[in-house]
Amino acid sequence: MRVPRELVLILVVLTVAAAATQQAASERAGPQPPNLSSDSAAPGGARALYLWLQSLGYRVERLEYRAFRPDDATKVLLILAPARRPGEDDLSALRAWVQRGGTLIIAGAAPTVPLSPLNRLLPGGDALDALLTTFHLALKPLDAPQEEAAPSQPLLMWPAVTSVRVEATSYIAGPAGLVPYLGNPEYPTAAGLAIGQGRVYVLASAHVFSNQGLAQADNAALLLNWLPAPAAAGVLTFDEIYHGRSEARSLAYVMIREPWGWAVLYALSMVFLYLLLQGRRFGRPVPTVIDTRRVAAEYVVSLAGLLRRGGKSGWVAQHYARMLRQQLAASCGLDPALGPAAAAAWMSEVGRIATGVAGDDAGRLLLELSESANRAISEGRLVRLAAETDRIIKACRGRRP
Repeated sequence: MRVPRELVLILVVLTVAAAATQQAASERAGPQPPNLSSDSAAPGGARALYLWLQSLGYRVERLEYRAFRPDDATKVLLILAPARRPGEDDLSALRAWVQRGGTLIIAGAAPTVPLSPLNRLLPGGDALDALLTTFHLALKPLDAPQEEAAPSQPLLMWPAVTSVRVEATSYIAGPAGLVPYLGNPEYPTAAGLAIGQGRVYVLASAHVFSNQGLAQADNAALLLNWLPAPAAAGVLTFDEIYHGRSEARSLAYVMIREPWGWAVLYALSMVFLYLLLQGRRFGRPVPTVIDTRRVAAEYVVSLAGLLRRGGKSGWVAQHYARMLRQQLAASCGLDPALGPAAAAAWMSEVGRIATGVAGDDAGRLLLELSESANRAISEGRLVRLAAETDRIIKACRGRRP
């Protein structure tokens, strides 16, 4: 039984609509945004930190949808819980930016289970580790989890910090110039390091700057001790590239990632399907133009057959006589008004007219062609006369002036 095309189209439309509805539902109930993302309002996000710094008068921006290249206008860069491993070029650019005087703040928790070689090959498997390694820093596990940490030395005084809720499972290890800020000086959960003219601050916790943890204890005060005053801070930038927003928002990106782009793709698919169903052929394709050209040999054979059937050997001889007379007139000045006998006598007196061609031969041939034009001759004789005429004409045309 043949299924109507309209029914097929309706089923396809319903299938696509169901898929779109399922996609929209999955987007609404999709995965949680990355930890410490500056536009995430989830408990582990950092939107509260972003808005709070804006309210304090800082000029806050996001580094996203472009190449990872902090410029000189950016004085403070926050890389919080990166989810993707930075490339080597980006790490080199970041280190050069710090050496020129930039302030880099890194916060994130080390994985509770050591990464296997396979996990390190996965995107983001060792993002934080790669970031710290470029500054000769590392996170190492604590013997026991640490919920709160006190200042290691009296450096966190503006504003004063007495206790920070860190919920850390690791401490920071680094070179001899590492300055501890929180926890045991031998196992600090927050530390700083001078690199050239700039500084790097590291916090071994993803909780302190999160929406949930920012208001606890003196967590917010810890960050203010590392930041310059708003008037001198320049641009304070949150990195979002290593949270996954490094692609430029091109047309292809929007068509694949945005809901209205999906709607356009669905509509185009429906139009294509409609045209496909409506444009079915009723039979085999028939070419609109048929090539009717013929080769030149077909015309020659056809004309020869007509002349043979009509007994026009005399007409052919007359044609060759006219061609020969025209060539002789052009080559040696034969008077076209002379009769066949007079023309033959004149050619015999002229002598050789071209290489290998004697004048008496040309005159004799011209006289014979003229006599054959008035009666029927055999095909063999006609072929011989045509061949001699062709030879003499070619010899005349090849003569040098």
